[in-house]
Amino acid sequence: MNGPCLGLRRAGVLLSLGIAALLLLLLPRGQRSAVPRPPPAAGPSAPPPHRAGPEGSAGAPGGGAGAGGRGGGLAGSPQLARRDRLGAASSSARENLELKDIFIAVKTTRKYHKSRLDLLLQTWISQARGQTFIFTDWEDQELRLKAGDHMINTNCSAVHTRQALCCKMSVEYDKFLESGQKWFCHVDDDNYVNPRTLLHLLSAFSHSQDVYVGRPSLDHPIEAADHVQSDGSKTTVKFWFATGGAGFCISRGLALKMSPWASLGNFISTAERVRLPDDCTIGYIIEGLLEVKLLHSPLFHSHLENLQRLQGESVLQQVTLSYGDPENKHNVVSVGGVFGLQQDPTRSLDVNFGAVLHVSQIVARQMIAQGVPGAIVNVSSQASKRALRDHTVYCSTKSALDMLSKVMAMELGPHKIRVNTVNPTVVMTDMGRINWSDPQKSAAMIDRIPLGKFAEVDDVVNSILFLLSDKSAMTTGSSLMIDGGFLVS
Repeated sequence: MNGPCLGLRRAGVLLSLGIAALLLLLLPRGQRSAVPRPPPAAGPSAPPPHRAGPEGSAGAPGGGAGAGGRGGGLAGSPQLARRDRLGAASSSARENLELKDIFIAVKTTRKYHKSRLDLLLQTWISQARGQTFIFTDWEDQELRLKAGDHMINTNCSAVHTRQALCCKMSVEYDKFLESGQKWFCHVDDDNYVNPRTLLHLLSAFSHSQDVYVGRPSLDHPIEAADHVQSDGSKTTVKFWFATGGAGFCISRGLALKMSPWASLGNFISTAERVRLPDDCTIGYIIEGLLEVKLLHSPLFHSHLENLQRLQGESVLQQVTLSYGDPENKHNVVSVGGVFGLQQDPTRSLDVNFGAVLHVSQIVARQMIAQGVPGAIVNVSSQASKRALRDHTVYCSTKSALDMLSKVMAMELGPHKIRVNTVNPTVVMTDMGRINWSDPQKSAAMIDRIPLGKFAEVDDVVNSILFLLSDKSAMTTGSSLMIDGGFLVS
């Protein structure tokens, strides 16, 4: 049976990231952040750097985002429970950390202001607006109106080169030092950040300790030449680095120690000396020069990793989730083409109903346990309201989804959790264009739509954002039709 194509490319950042991440965001009550103490000197417990030896050198990095396998190197449990091993503060040393103590830097470039930043501003940045600074390479007046002085024009090149990336990171670092905040966290413009879980993670440490936490994109340390001997030979150093594509955080105590190699333009010269991109240079300074170990955390996620590898409840614990470029299909689930009952008799039921039920149960349990109000939006279809020829299973499963959403709204309402659906007509995603490319077939459907056209992805995204926002605070158990008037025709 052919199904109207509702696979959403841009909406994938809302749906494929498991709406849970958005729903569980908390806006902590702020208080004035304390001025951090000067960092203590590095103690004898700091492990030595990885120097190249007879065992051979590791491969050089392929770029800021990294490349290669993901086998080892992701040590630690999802909760970073082994705190002695990971260097977290003891319970007696834990700080009363507030969200306002964290400086979140989002690196972007001119061409992604609309396609990426607009979505971030309407989702997680709206929950951490005071802590989030956008570092770009162009003076965009429209973005300036939205972000105010939290948009930083670095005046760096917009070309995706090692020099341009390091230029932006240099500005990020200097702005963090000026801020006086306790933690510096860097993310890219394709990262979804959960401020609540970020705060929970960093609360386990002291900002005056030497803490560098993130996730490597390689399964081995990399090697760089860092000194030239009198005879012309070079010494090398091995070190891990946290990929900027997944995000990483550095304590203020450690950031201050980086100053000789990172502040006031020194970061650029350091990167040029070792000829490394921005995130690799961060790792070089911290592990290679300061001899502070990277704390490997699986809570950070980059576009290089398929989201489907994340298991159930672990999605709710992630600090970052990434969806990558529109051409990156790894993290967008789509079901296209015709499949028969002999191939998979329950496929439509699993995709349209079972998956939603499973994810909703995980999300709802967490929200109730934590006392978090919020909203859940399920993507249904106009086919749930109108019988369509050759769509027996599709219409039936989407109708089941509508009823599931209504029952969820009734049962979760006492917990201040709203549940609604959006019910689009055919949507012009890549799959939609393929499935409705036959002019005769598409003309027959468009003739039944008073507005005379199919929906665009933004039509669906904007409706989802409305139902997730406080602007729909009294709306639950409803189906928002995005059908151009199909049902009234």
